[in-house]
Amino acid sequence: MRRPTRVLLAIVTVILAATAAGCSSSSSTSSTPSSGAGAGNPSKETFCALLVAFRAANDSLDADVNSGDAARSEAAVKRLVSQAKTLQDRAPTDIRADVDVAVTFLDQLEALLAQYSYDITKLSDDPTGAEQFTTLNSDTVQASLGQLRAYGDTDCVDVTTTTTTTAP
Repeated sequence: MRRPTRVLLAIVTVILAATAAGCSSSSSTSSTPSSGAGAGNPSKETFCALLVAFRAANDSLDADVNSGDAARSEAAVKRLVSQAKTLQDRAPTDIRADVDVAVTFLDQLEALLAQYSYDITKLSDDPTGAEQFTTLNSDTVQASLGQLRAYGDTDCVDVTTTTTTTAP
């Protein structure tokens, strides 16, 4: 049953990759905070920098989960969930609801993986586990992840590329 393992993992990886696809890995400073930024409200620049870090953690998730090392898999998943929660704490109001949905999904996904000792093969080989994953990965989750992707493609690009046009 290796095919279900690959399919399930591919789904997880694609889902999570969608959240930060548009942000570059280099962030530059911007003096213009997002609307609502100020006391207690983080800037768009801060959020986008966190989104970049979140993407880096996500990019290594496939290798970590497929490593066959439960401790490595667990550490990677927990790191991703932790970064998502930090992202949630710093989310601008215009994207907060979508980040909340993504964090809830990742918390539930982490709990599901924990039930299988962070072994993706065990999860995908169990029809109940695969069905639980499918249920977690709802249309609402997909819509919110799509909104995060769009935010990264539009809002974060403006923030992360403001000083990259300077020539020597």
